[in-house]
Amino acid sequence: MDFLKTTLLAAAMALAIAGSDALPQAFAQAAPAGYPDETNTGVPPGTTLSKQTGTIEISTDGTVLEGVDLVGNIVVKANDVTIRNSRIESATPYHLIYVIDGNTGFRLEDSELIGNGTTVNGVLGYGAFLRNNIHGFENGLNIWGPARVEGNFIHELAGGPQAHFDAIECNGGSDVQILNNTLTNENADTSALMLNNEFGALENWVIDGNRMTGGGYTMYIDPRKTDKPVGNIRITNNRWGKGFYGYNAFYGYMPDEWSGNVDDVTGAPVAP
Repeated sequence: MDFLKTTLLAAAMALAIAGSDALPQAFAQAAPAGYPDETNTGVPPGTTLSKQTGTIEISTDGTVLEGVDLVGNIVVKANDVTIRNSRIESATPYHLIYVIDGNTGFRLEDSELIGNGTTVNGVLGYGAFLRNNIHGFENGLNIWGPARVEGNFIHELAGGPQAHFDAIECNGGSDVQILNNTLTNENADTSALMLNNEFGALENWVIDGNRMTGGGYTMYIDPRKTDKPVGNIRITNNRWGKGFYGYNAFYGYMPDEWSGNVDDVTGAPVAP
């Protein structure tokens, strides 16, 4: 029995050591110039913010919400809504910003979203997400429709013991651009970028110029959930750190374009 305990303890220690080596590489070196971090995302310096608390419901088309320092959550029930230059700290367990399905033209720009490890999604919905600093959520962005995600810093994912962490998650959605973001998942669970077809088709994606690392695999594409189509996914010019198990898991799917993808530390080519 003592021998068995000793053997199991040694195996557990070996796994822990191996796991620590396999955790995100991106923290091994500073971000190259031009990639999003805390210095070039979020609320611009010098912005005057107005403190508010509670739930903000937006039901008027074309609303612009800016300069807000909110502790609460936001529900978007209108078209062409813009939130910008704001600091928004979650006081809800599910979605800090919830864009109700069917409302188009949403934009989130130059803002900081704070989850504190108690909220599932920073944003649930779709639209344009530009230059935001998003941290402390189980999932930074959970998108399900046409979206442009560019210049964001999504990091320090946090949640409870049952959490499945993704910097960006999509369980069905098409016509999406993921461009020049820094996506880090410091946990050995799930991904920096996770795509599947559970609730809809997964088509017409451009994933270009990002710096990604962490999770079980840094990126998942899982076409096995349903028979909904998966295709025209182009993955180019990204810098990759390794997740706990490796760079990616695509479950038989081969991206329609794969080029210019390299290891974040060594610069060596990364294969699909």
